[in-house]
Amino acid sequence: MQSLTIIVPCLNEEGCVVPFYEEVTKTLAQKDVAYRMLFVDDGSQDGTLREIKRLCGHDNRVGYVSFSRNFGKEAAMKAGLERVDTDLAVFMDADLQHPPRLLPRMLEALHEENVHLVGAQRKGRNDQSKSRQRLSNLYTRLSRRLLHDLDPAGATDYRVMDRLVIQALQRCPEADRYTKGLWTYAGFPTKWIPYENIERKAGTTKWNLSRLFGYALSAHLSTTAFWSCALTGCGLLFALLTVAAILWLVLDFSKTALVLVVLCVLADLQYALMALMAILLCKTNMEVKHRPLYVVQEASSAKNAAFK
Repeated sequence: MQSLTIIVPCLNEEGCVVPFYEEVTKTLAQKDVAYRMLFVDDGSQDGTLREIKRLCGHDNRVGYVSFSRNFGKEAAMKAGLERVDTDLAVFMDADLQHPPRLLPRMLEALHEENVHLVGAQRKGRNDQSKSRQRLSNLYTRLSRRLLHDLDPAGATDYRVMDRLVIQALQRCPEADRYTKGLWTYAGFPTKWIPYENIERKAGTTKWNLSRLFGYALSAHLSTTAFWSCALTGCGLLFALLTVAAILWLVLDFSKTALVLVVLCVLADLQYALMALMAILLCKTNMEVKHRPLYVVQEASSAKNAAFK
């Protein structure tokens, strides 16, 4: 019998923890898999941790890790992954937008030849505005071109991994993490199982536009060298354009105003590129400091070997 760790990042999910637990236990009740749930409380300000502790008190298959503050979902995913010593692992959201009913199919798919990673692909996002859907589609196209991301539209973090994939991700030590990019880096193709979008069980989404933009920016800057190469190329291009503008000004005084406008535009673009360069340097600085990605305030007792 294979063993499975269900990693559940949580941020202010007080109303979702118990329904999630009940749905998972009902789904896996008759399945030939020994499973454990590891909730990672990412600095919740509501009663999320209290609900998790209550579950932990009456079911020794439940464990938890609680952060000292909000460190982000990527940190929570890493914290869970570092504590996996089972054959399989899966990331799931507590709000039940990752339907537990898919788990048996995903586990069965792992038995197919050369399948090490199975993911859930969300179809339809009627809960999102048209503008947000367009931004999401644009991001998907950019990721395909710049990050060589082969994930289809609607690809989620809801993925079941075998031991090979787990070990590959555990060996990635970077602080500026983008787990979807790490799956691509590991090189294991994903078998996708589609499902219709489900509205969250309770609470509200934590992903506003500013968070999504920051996440997308971090994904691109931490995964590809494209932007560093673009900085170099643009710097050379702007230098040539500036020289050309100066020559134009020397040879034709009647175009003085136009040349000044061109130089101002070039200066503005250079400032924008310098800002991008500053972000890259800042991320590099954070990496070389080797600070821990998260700080644990408390965790469940080691009554389960999976929750060391």
